[in-house]
Amino acid sequence: MPTTLIVDRHPLFAEALAARMAKLDAKSETVIRDNLAEGLALARKDRKLELVLVDLDSAGRDALAQIRELAGLKQALRVIVLAAADDAGVIRQAMASGAHAFIPKSSSGELIVNAIRLVMAGGTYLPPHVLEAEPRRSGRPRRLAEPGAATAMESGRLQDLTERQRQVLELLAEGWSNQDIAGGLNIALATVKLHVNAILRALNVKNRTQAAGIAMRAALKGAGARSP
Repeated sequence: MPTTLIVDRHPLFAEALAARMAKLDAKSETVIRDNLAEGLALARKDRKLELVLVDLDSAGRDALAQIRELAGLKQALRVIVLAAADDAGVIRQAMASGAHAFIPKSSSGELIVNAIRLVMAGGTYLPPHVLEAEPRRSGRPRRLAEPGAATAMESGRLQDLTERQRQVLELLAEGWSNQDIAGGLNIALATVKLHVNAILRALNVKNRTQAAGIAMRAALKGAGARSP
């Protein structure tokens, strides 16, 4: 049985997150620790550990070094950082230390779950305001894009999708495989592949992870019905 580790000194949040993880993956055992030092000690021993969710405020002074060590324990281990603050500089440091996602704790439960699904499917997640900050080639940071500019562009592309393509994208953003989408929507696998290729072209992205990121940022989930 795979293991999920939650590191958070706030019992209510940790328990609520553990309850969501139980619904998300009933086959995974969830373990809670209130500090990252204890979490690291467990991670070094538990070969079945697949996912770690770390509250940055509970990690202590050496948080980034410990996250770097945690992420380096094994290639398959996915590390998600959560924090009360969403400062872009802190987020970049966490990602540079090996985290696969940074989720502000102010995010909705639905967004947190979708971000976890995306990471477990092999993707990464960053808050939209960080994605909108593009560095210059010289290495010096640009100012942030106009608020909502990137989202507005992405939303315009989403409008070009058919209703069926939106349904496929919604499930893709939840981490469903093509086979699962075919079964869930009662359509042929080949048809799903055609829809996915059309979605990538319409959104002007290279892969499923980028498409899922757009869907999550635009809060596509719930916008279209799942039934055929």
